[in-house]
Amino acid sequence: KQWYQRRVAITAGISTNTLRILALEKLGAVFNQVTMPLKYTPRKFVIDEESSNMILIETDHNTFTENSKNQRKQQIAEEMVETADDESKMEAAKLAEQFLSEDLPEEIFSSPKAGNGMWASQIRILSPIKQETLEIIKFEQNEAAFSVCICQFN
Repeated sequence: KQWYQRRVAITAGISTNTLRILALEKLGAVFNQVTMPLKYTPRKFVIDEESSNMILIETDHNTFTENSKNQRKQQIAEEMVETADDESKMEAAKLAEQFLSEDLPEEIFSSPKAGNGMWASQIRILSPIKQETLEIIKFEQNEAAFSVCICQFN
């Protein structure tokens, strides 16, 4: 015997930095909720009807991209060594090296604030059925996506 699962409705919602997908299999029955953590604040999404994948825009203001964070961290480490006097250069170099190797989780310690007018953004393609991210397209610092749509060209 083969069993086929039939879904009545799939609804997606955005709450803080989390995408919530509700799949209602039978109206009036108990349903499951899946939460997927996101990098930035979800702004808009569309569903590709052919693949049932979601294309989601994530954008945050006052935020560094990963690349910009790493560059800024390197700059701070170099400044630590440059500003130290001759006697403490070796110690400053060790502290700078330790600073570069330390990776503090942003969920606990928050992320560094980039300042007004600084944007970080990415496009995420995910499969709500498999509950996995298929691809992430990262934007450069200060590039931000604000709208999304699906177009078919013949």
